[in-house]
Parts: sequence; structure tokens; C-alpha cells
Amino acid sequence: METNSQTLQTPKKKKKRSQTEANGVGKTVDERVASFWELVVDKSLLPSSHERKYLVMELLQLVLPRASAHSTRWILSETLVHCLIDNLVAKGNILHKSAQRCIDFICQWAKADEKRIPAVILSLQYCSNGKFDSLTKTQTVKQLMDMLKSEEGSFLLYEKLVQLFNAKDTWLTNDESGCELYDLKGSKKPKVEGVKPHTPKKHWVLDQLCVFVKQFRGELAVRLSLQKELVKFLTVNALFIGSPGTKCKVKGLDEEVTFPPAPLSEDIRNVCLARLQSLLVDVSPSASISRDKKMNPEDVLLKKVPDSSDPRFFLLDLCNMLEQIPGVTRVQPISKDDRDAINALQSCISQLFAVVSFVILSRSEAISLFKFM
Repeated sequence: METNSQTLQTPKKKKKRSQTEANGVGKTVDERVASFWELVVDKSLLPSSHERKYLVMELLQLVLPRASAHSTRWILSETLVHCLIDNLVAKGNILHKSAQRCIDFICQWAKADEKRIPAVILSLQYCSNGKFDSLTKTQTVKQLMDMLKSEEGSFLLYEKLVQLFNAKDTWLTNDESGCELYDLKGSKKPKVEGVKPHTPKKHWVLDQLCVFVKQFRGELAVRLSLQKELVKFLTVNALFIGSPGTKCKVKGLDEEVTFPPAPLSEDIRNVCLARLQSLLVDVSPSASISRDKKMNPEDVLLKKVPDSSDPRFFLLDLCNMLEQIPGVTRVQPISKDDRDAINALQSCISQLFAVVSFVILSRSEAISLFKFM
């Protein structure tokens, strides 16, 4: 009888074990954090009273130090970021001080590890359609941007934005046509001051990429590398068509370009072209000279002479090399007359570059000799 009872009990134990595994024991820590945050915080506490919203802000300060940077996208969820925005808008709000203390804690947590900063910036900016600072009347995102100084941290944010541009879906409620905002009760919130509810996702990412590269205040070498990468990204998406998702090596420049995983619309290509033109104007010597009005006359002349690191020269070489890759074509083919004109212009630019460089070098040597006399 004892053996029969034991054999009858063993299937129950197996069944109980299989149920616990199905309930999430086999999940990773990040997956369990995501499930907990969605069920308990986003769907239970935040849509409720002020006391429970305050509890969430205190809970975040306990959970965030123990979480990985990858978990940031679930912890700083759309619902939580909207809660923070709503309470930071006016100082008279009941939870304004708690929301401000919560944001300060998030910034301090991100500052401790530069790899966390891109994740925090993306969560705050995406949920506010890129206008977190203007909506909350703070400088939270600007301060986080200024913390990115190293090449590793800067390119981490750049690569995350590019991945977001190429992604078919994200962790937020959106589709290819745009990004919809929701209030804390889950209802659509089409009218939020300063936020466009149907701004396309790719448009937003392109704006963030250009703003980040333009406002980067780190080392010159890192800034030039970011500018070159952005020129390459915008050129490929605006002017050329290749096999979706393929990577091609540009042998002459020792560079690698990646085509988007899905064909881009004409509207997106036009936006990429407009951003590319704006970037080339922004990196021109005249633009940098106008921003720095305290330059010496000799420095102004030297600044006006483009060198090999100039993104505009890189663009010309990149276009020439991309045309030689099999399977890559221009969006608008260039006629023979236009190509001859471009080649003549490039030859003229190179000759002028050599002459002006020689004149400036001779002048600087003459000035230095005159000073020693």
C-alpha cells in the first residue's frame, strides 16, 4: 500500500514543478523585473491614487540600483515617465517634490556608469517625443547629454538611435505610422502641450541623431568620428538603394555601410537628405568661425581651408565608392553630363586646396621669421 501511495504522489510533484516553471521561474532577472513592473507598477499602482504614485517613486529608488542598464527600458516605462512629466510641469502639484527627487536620483544613478546614460536618455525622450526638458521645464536630458564625453558612451547612444531607426517595433506603444501617447488610465492622449501625437518614429530618431551630434561637446576626435558616421548613415539612407539589411564594405575608404532592413519611403529619404544638407552646412568652416568670434586672422584663414577630416570631402569619396559596389544604385541616377561636371568640380577643389594651403603655409612661415628678426 505504501508503494502505491508513493507512486500516486510523484505525478503531483512533477505537475507542481511544471506549473512553477511556467509561472516564470526559468525567466531571466530582466524578464522577471519587466513582468513585475508591468503588472504591479504600470497597471496597478500608477493608475491609482497619489499615495500609490508616491510609493512607485520610492520603489524606483530601491529597484534601480539593483537593476541592469538593460532593465531601464522597462523600469522607466511610458506610464512612469508620463507620471513624472505630469508632476514636474507645475511646482504646485502634490507630488512635484517627489518627482523632482526621483529624477535627480535617476540622473545620479546614470552618472555612476556611462553605459546607463543612453538608456535613460532614450526612455525619457521617446516617451515625451523628444521634449522632456521643455515639458518639465528642467535640463535633465541636457545634463545627461553633457555627461557623455568618452567615445564608448557617445557611440553607444548613437548606435542605440540607429537601432531604433531600423527596428520594426520598440518597447513603447507605437507603429510605423507614428507614436501615440497615453494617459495613466490607458486612454489615448492626443492633445499634450508641446507633443505631436502622430510624429513618425523615424522622423523623431533622425532629429535626435542630428541634435546629439551637433551639440556634442566632447573631444574633437570623437566629434569628427560622430560626424563622419552620421554623414555615412544619412548618405546611405537618402541617396542609395541596396539589398535590405545587407552590410557592404567600402574598400577605398576602409568603411562599412549598412542598408536598412526594410525599404524606406520617399518621405523618409527626403528627411534624410534635408538632415544631411543641414549637417554639411553646420560642419562647414564658415559656420564654426561664426560661432567662435574670438579667432585670430591667421586662425580664420587656416580654419577656412578644409582638410582630410572634413566630412564634406568624406561625402564625395563615399558616393564615388558606393557607386562601384555591385547591387548598389542611386535613388536618382546621375547623367553623364552631371558626372563630368562633378569630376571637374572635384578637380578644381583639389587644386584650390593645394594652392591655398601653400599660400597660408608660406604666410605663416614669413610671419614667424619676422617675429624672430
